[in-house]
Amino acid sequence: MRSFRKFPLTVFCMVFVFSAITVTAEKTSWTYDGVEYRIPKPADQLQLPEDIPESHTVVSGNTLWGISNQYLNDPFLWPLVWEENMDTISNPHRIYPGDIVKLPSGILIATDTEVPEPARVLTDPDETETVVTEIDPTRRQARERKPFEVITPGDLIASGMISSEKITGPPIIAAETTAYNLAFNDVIFVEGGPEDGISLDESYFVMRERRHVRHPVSNRNLGTMYNIVGQAEILCLGDTISSARISKSYTNILRGDFLVPKYDLPMPVTTGSPPFDRCDPSTGTLPGTIIDAFVAGQDFADAVIMARGDIAYIDLGSDDGVAPGDYFTVFTRDADDPRLPRFVSGEIMVVNVGNTTSTVVITQSNTAIFLGDAIELK
Repeated sequence: MRSFRKFPLTVFCMVFVFSAITVTAEKTSWTYDGVEYRIPKPADQLQLPEDIPESHTVVSGNTLWGISNQYLNDPFLWPLVWEENMDTISNPHRIYPGDIVKLPSGILIATDTEVPEPARVLTDPDETETVVTEIDPTRRQARERKPFEVITPGDLIASGMISSEKITGPPIIAAETTAYNLAFNDVIFVEGGPEDGISLDESYFVMRERRHVRHPVSNRNLGTMYNIVGQAEILCLGDTISSARISKSYTNILRGDFLVPKYDLPMPVTTGSPPFDRCDPSTGTLPGTIIDAFVAGQDFADAVIMARGDIAYIDLGSDDGVAPGDYFTVFTRDADDPRLPRFVSGEIMVVNVGNTTSTVVITQSNTAIFLGDAIELK
């Protein structure tokens, strides 16, 4: 039985529904906030649909109850969905738009249930038993963890990068609309033509120079943050001014934003990592620092507070051997009393790598995470 620390939460109607179900002692159960949840059948009697996708992206109004009904054809099996996501969903009654919910699949066998012996047949009444060694390969003691995305493609693109080199491109100088903020489907005019590298056959990111970034600990200059605010397609190619249509917008697009050729951003996937243990010893591998944060593309004060699901940046990159999918532990130390052990505050996963900096997603947090917090490779 799993138990989790209490949150200040009122459990709604699903608690009443589950309390009315009669179940046997063999059935898998989960406990949250003092309430025990059980699936309506023993785990070894459940047959899930064969066409379940690997994951579901949460939209407004979704609940685990509804997601279970949609994909498992039974809303009462929602604890199975929660079990698949306990590393990222600590509160089963709170999921948010953009969350990636992993979905279970296959024939389930309870962890305390023995795998059935192979079927036995008699080839002839006078012969001894012959064992049929082939077992249904879909039956397994423990379900494999499926890879899943820890960040949506839109957030990965919009988060951009911190670059030590200046990035420039043909700027947006006007638009057909008089509105200050530009968005999807607006026609814009770009200062540039073929000699500036603009082509009808190419797609473009709309990029914005956000701010200069200095290291929060050493104060050294790290470069400039660039965020991608949208995408554009060229409509008409001119000698010095070309027209384009905004094909995607991740936030408001402004005159002065500029175009760069669209580039591929591989989407890293993971099967998750074990919950961090604050008593784990330090690895001392690839020590670094959280240097900045992406908060809906807006500027913010240095006192920004980050938690699970937020996007941040670290002062390590490909030059340091960092690769997408790497996990780092986030921790702090008491500057006033160095005798105290480090305090582990969370975990991050690398999703995009530059030469000297990388973009990360906070995958676990047990307290607030701040700029300047230390990191090390798990």
